[in-house]
Amino acid sequence: MPVEKFHFLEADIHVPFLVRGPGVPPGTKSSAIVSNIDIGATILDLAGVQPASTPTDGQSFAWDLRGGSAGTPTRDRTLIEYGRWGTGYFTRGPCPSGCGVCEGEDKDLNMLMDGPSDVYTGMRIINATHNIAYAEFSQNASVPDAHSSTNWTECYDLNADPWQMINIALLPANAPFMAQLSSELWSIAHCSAGDCP
Repeated sequence: MPVEKFHFLEADIHVPFLVRGPGVPPGTKSSAIVSNIDIGATILDLAGVQPASTPTDGQSFAWDLRGGSAGTPTRDRTLIEYGRWGTGYFTRGPCPSGCGVCEGEDKDLNMLMDGPSDVYTGMRIINATHNIAYAEFSQNASVPDAHSSTNWTECYDLNADPWQMINIALLPANAPFMAQLSSELWSIAHCSAGDCP
């Protein structure tokens, strides 16, 4: 069995997405960066339905499913948010239910799956010059979703460091680039409708 590379953030965002319907040629593949917020706008577009008058943050990618068209803008980054649902610990063990805290003889087999400090807001950027995973972590979900709550930053250049061994956010020479990424991150995190990239 081949060894799979695991990239920070990739397990949360790099998931298969299949579309079938009128106007989508069978076997069409796309490498466009899309997000869950784009699904509604895309379905409406494929169905020929005008979107509601209330603007959304999503963008239709129906043009790409139809084979693309010259000059159509392509998103080169997407927002990722994780862990904003609670402040507790998640454990998994070999219990019959497959999750939850094990009791009795199996109590030593409990496994910590997630903790309250695993809360981040990040960006995944893929374009001609960058292949970046960037995230700012917060101490827990009870603090505001803002740069002021950041207590740890991670950034990886996946072209130069596919196994993500070097956190380039810690390198002093990268401070201006990290400031730029932070500004972009919070701009995207708090954008609305037409203001979103």
